[in-house]
Amino acid sequence: MFDQWVPYTNDQLLIFKNAAGTADTIKIAAVQRSESYEGRTGGGYGCGRGCSADVIVSGTNMQGNDFQKLTINASKKDPVGNGQGTFSNIYVSMGTAGFGTISLADTGFVKSELLQTSLTTKFNSSLVIGTKTFSNVQLIQFDTAVYKQAGIYKFYFARNEGLVGWENYPSKTLWIKE
Repeated sequence: MFDQWVPYTNDQLLIFKNAAGTADTIKIAAVQRSESYEGRTGGGYGCGRGCSADVIVSGTNMQGNDFQKLTINASKKDPVGNGQGTFSNIYVSMGTAGFGTISLADTGFVKSELLQTSLTTKFNSSLVIGTKTFSNVQLIQFDTAVYKQAGIYKFYFARNEGLVGWENYPSKTLWIKE
């Protein structure tokens, strides 16, 4: 499911443009993956049985010096190692904006109802963003009545495409993937 919503490879370029035609490029600098479900065994001193798998996607500007451009961290853990009680944690950040979710589904990122109450999500089978139409899009949005931080307040992710747009607050500048 992660690869459907975050389908990136090393050195991939993501080009976004705003209504004025200004381009903003994200270079996927690294996609680091652990081996599938690395197993651990042990018994004392905080070492327990279990399995985990992790992935980190790092995106920079073209110069490679802005590592806050895009970061996606995901981990899946099976604390007992028996395939029961699995859970996931995913954190997406761009600049000063970010959100955490508990898992991924066919409809996108699944947020915890207990955390980030100012965050809403909505899945659309088809959505026009600016002048472009995308399929299977999830809008993730901060409520600006509560969240008044300048920067990104809307994220658009499309299944099998990844990040397809974002919008800044308070300027309402919309950036759309080319």
